[in-house]
Amino acid sequence: MRLAPALTVSLLLMASTAHADHVLRRANEAEPESLDPQKTTGLYEANIERDLFVGLLTLDPEMKVVPGIAERWEASTDKKVWTFHLRHDAKWSNGDPVTAADFVYSFRRLVDPKTAAAETEQVRDLVNAEELIAGREKDPTKLGIAAPDPYTVVITLKQPQIMLPLLLTDSNVVALNRKAIEGNAEWTRPGKIVTNGPFTLDSWTPNSEIVLKKNPGFYDAAKVALDGVRWIMSDNLETGFKRFRAGEIDVARAPRTQIKWARENLGTELHAGDVFGQFALLYNMKNGPFVGHPKLREALSLAVDRDLIVSKIVPEGEKPAYSTVPPVISDYTPPMYDWKDQPMAERLARAKQLLADEGYGPDHPFKFEITYTTNEQARTMLLAIAAMWKPLGVEVTLQNQEWQVFEATLRQKNYAMAPLGGTVTYDDAMQLIEPYVSTSTDQNTIGYASPAYDKFAGQASVATDIKSRAELMEQAERIILADYAEIPLYYQTVNMLVSAKVGGWRNANPYIQSRYLSRED
Repeated sequence: MRLAPALTVSLLLMASTAHADHVLRRANEAEPESLDPQKTTGLYEANIERDLFVGLLTLDPEMKVVPGIAERWEASTDKKVWTFHLRHDAKWSNGDPVTAADFVYSFRRLVDPKTAAAETEQVRDLVNAEELIAGREKDPTKLGIAAPDPYTVVITLKQPQIMLPLLLTDSNVVALNRKAIEGNAEWTRPGKIVTNGPFTLDSWTPNSEIVLKKNPGFYDAAKVALDGVRWIMSDNLETGFKRFRAGEIDVARAPRTQIKWARENLGTELHAGDVFGQFALLYNMKNGPFVGHPKLREALSLAVDRDLIVSKIVPEGEKPAYSTVPPVISDYTPPMYDWKDQPMAERLARAKQLLADEGYGPDHPFKFEITYTTNEQARTMLLAIAAMWKPLGVEVTLQNQEWQVFEATLRQKNYAMAPLGGTVTYDDAMQLIEPYVSTSTDQNTIGYASPAYDKFAGQASVATDIKSRAELMEQAERIILADYAEIPLYYQTVNMLVSAKVGGWRNANPYIQSRYLSRED
């Protein structure tokens, strides 16, 4: 799962307005921590990594699984052994062929504790993966991946996984070039990085822009219309909007303050679409004031007026959220809180009683801090929620942090409550269920631990048919909802400003790979 910060909106700031006809100027929402696909989890990095690298499989513009370096594949009857047949025309940007050995190296590097990978969920079902990640197994050759010949990869799982093809589209399981990486701590820098995707890294100006140029050696280069991409880092919404209107940028997320105007004036250049995610306030379930106090957690969730939030504060077309998984996910119907249709007066009365049961009220307020990533609109929403809680005897202070600091705060579980958007880049409910499994140390930023949840999520992960898998995921989601481990606020919608000069855009895929887009003057 790739994470997006609280209400962060991106834009493009150009050092110069001059550009080639076929160079796309595209927004990124923050400075990447790295371009090492195995050391990042944010969309800010993944956006660029998908332009640079390709794995065994990838996603098409409609977010469906299609061949990547593997041109075809098959699975055993029990879905535990998967064989991938690689294309022979894939090359690294240094001219070397992309072979099965590159995937074996990449996967072994991912599970090596010395790598300190940011996310390993995609490979944990491989034989001996968890043992290698934990350091209980020292021999990397025992990982369930092999290269019987230069153009065949065989993956062996410890349990069935019908969704493996989807998992293999993630940027942390792309091929990596061993020769470029080993002995080179700065291998992701311009002039040193070796990639196999549609673009190569041309330059990287910190806190400004990352410039990519077309990779002529890419196996599908004939279908890549762009000569390059400029990914620009900034979080100034209004300036970005002005630059878009001035024709200085091509793609940016629309500022919430300008959505109404854009709908009335920009016509087809405003693109709205649902994404696979929801936005929530996360409780720290391992440390802090909410641990062992489910009544406090329930009270705060009851007292949030989600209809007010989506109508007045985040008017992008979002819908109030009462579940962890959004309804737009295919092959799954999420359970929801049974009080979602109750009048607010009844919910507030219940919340007041729950707080009183814990010894809190206007005369003895419950006080805590919300940590959030720097953004004025995030602050506006949090202040509104704090105002909803205040009459009940809840006092909130806000602590803002830059995105990279905020990411570290989440990983270290050094917060009481934090807002976060959980967004996945492919259409599968498990990607929003699995992060809360107690053993999911990479993604379980709230420290949630429930044996019952683990049981159902674990059974779902090995189910061999879609229907039973969905039923088991539903049971797991009911448990986390009953535990009030988070406060779902709204299901996410993205409004993008896309120049009429850009071709190939898909409303339902704001994370579309640049290889599928074009730009003409």
